[in-house]
Amino acid sequence: MKASLLGQVVSSAIDFVYPPSCGLCQGEIETVDALHPLLCEECFRKLDPGDDRGCPACGAKLGPFAPDRPECVHCRNERYAFTEVYSLGNYGDALQQICISCKSRSSHPLTLQMADLLSRIGNETLASWDVDLVACVPHHWRKRLWDRYHCSAELAERVAGNLGKPFARHLLTKTRHTPDQARLAPTQRRKNVKNSFAVSSRHLVRDRRILLVDDVMTTGSTADACTRALKKAGAEAIFVSVLARGLG
Repeated sequence: MKASLLGQVVSSAIDFVYPPSCGLCQGEIETVDALHPLLCEECFRKLDPGDDRGCPACGAKLGPFAPDRPECVHCRNERYAFTEVYSLGNYGDALQQICISCKSRSSHPLTLQMADLLSRIGNETLASWDVDLVACVPHHWRKRLWDRYHCSAELAERVAGNLGKPFARHLLTKTRHTPDQARLAPTQRRKNVKNSFAVSSRHLVRDRRILLVDDVMTTGSTADACTRALKKAGAEAIFVSVLARGLG
C-alpha cells in the first residue's frame, strides 16, 4: 500500500473514531476541505462575505451597495505606501474568533486551512498582482523567545505555496522591540512601528513585486512600515493580504 493511501486510511479511521470538531463552536464537522476549513456549516456561513465590495486601498468590506469607485471612509485620509490590500472580511464575529484562535500553535491546522480559503476566494485578485515572492510581517527576537509560533509566517508560507511563489520567511526583520499595537491608539500605532523594520537581503527585493501576508490589518501602520522598508531596499511594489481588516 502506498504511503499516501495508507495516510488517507489512517486519517479516515481517526476521523471515524474521533470526528473533527469545529474550531469555533466545537460541534462535529461533516465536511473538511480547503473550501470548508475546520468549521461546521453554520460557523462557515458566518464567514461568507456575500457580494460585499472591498476597498482595494485598505481591504475594508464596504457592503453590497457601495458604488463601483467608492471613497472609503476607513482610509481616505491615509497615504499608504503599499499598492493594494485584499482581506476575507472585516474583523468581527466569527472571523475575529478565528484570528484569535490562529495565534495558538494548537490551531495550526485551522491556520493552514484559512490560508487555503484566503488563496481560493481571493485567487483572482492575488493572481492579478503577479508577485515575485511572498513575505510575512516579522516578530522581534524578544517576542520569539516566549512565543515561537508565528501565525503570519504560517499563513504566508501556505499562501506562497498555493500561488506557486517562493516564500522569504526572513526577508524582513524587526529591528527594535515595540509595545503591542492592539493596546495603542491609531496615532500612537504609526509612531510605534515607524522605522522598526529592515530588509535582510536587498538583492531579493530589488525590482520585485512582493506580497506581504499578515493575519489582521487595523490601521495599516505595520504593513505600511514594512512596505517602506521594502521600497527603500528597491522593491517595485508591495501588495498586502490578510484574513481580516480591523476597523477600530
